[in-house]
Amino acid sequence: MVKFVSLELKDRIIDHILDVRSGDMFTIDDTKAEELFGLNHGLLFSFLKELESLGFIRGLSRTYTTVVAFTVSSLDTFYENGGFVKHYSIRQLLEDRLLYEVNQLIENEDKASKGDIVKKLKTWVPIIASGIKLATVVVDR
Repeated sequence: MVKFVSLELKDRIIDHILDVRSGDMFTIDDTKAEELFGLNHGLLFSFLKELESLGFIRGLSRTYTTVVAFTVSSLDTFYENGGFVKHYSIRQLLEDRLLYEVNQLIENEDKASKGDIVKKLKTWVPIIASGIKLATVVVDR
């Protein structure tokens, strides 16, 4: 049994939700969740609460054996644009780029004055921070 909900598994669950929904409503049976995703009902419900807090689903409720909720169109858009895996890949690339640029400045410190380094950082940080913010806007809601 899976002990955590990976990014890939999150996208698989979203794919399943989009596949089985009727209109905007979907249901997932607890036993089916274990078969499909290797998750117990607690972990599945926890992830669905995350989707609800992100604004991707609404009206989440749970009975003893079933989870019911309604999708919001932004879930389609998020999934169509790569879902969790792509979202975090982009974020990681932007963070890596920032670290690379800072490292380049540190390595070349003797060639530039501290004032030049600070000036460059002040220029780059807002640009890269904006990119990271765009990449994480879904998670930070």
